[in-house]
Amino acid sequence: MQEATSGAALPGANVVLVETGQGTTTDVDGAFRLGPVSPGRYTLQVSFVGYQTRTQVVQVDTAPMRLTLTLAPALFEAEAVVVTGTRQTEKLLERR
Repeated sequence: MQEATSGAALPGANVVLVETGQGTTTDVDGAFRLGPVSPGRYTLQVSFVGYQTRTQVVQVDTAPMRLTLTLAPALFEAEAVVVTGTRQTEKLLERR
């Protein structure tokens, strides 16, 4: 798993085969391994905080397969937060 703009590895990304619920996370190099999986067509879903979730249909055969996937950064806007405060007079205690 790589970051789309820089190509850097994304360790800790979540990878799930939707139909089976089988999942894992990527290692320090962005690699992952799922198995054993019966041959067939599956939906692979990859997510990582701060990045767009990616869904891809994959055809699994009996031979091991290798995928190279990238995730694009997610752009999101939060609503404005207004912070207000008041100041009250306080007496300071003398230390003895």
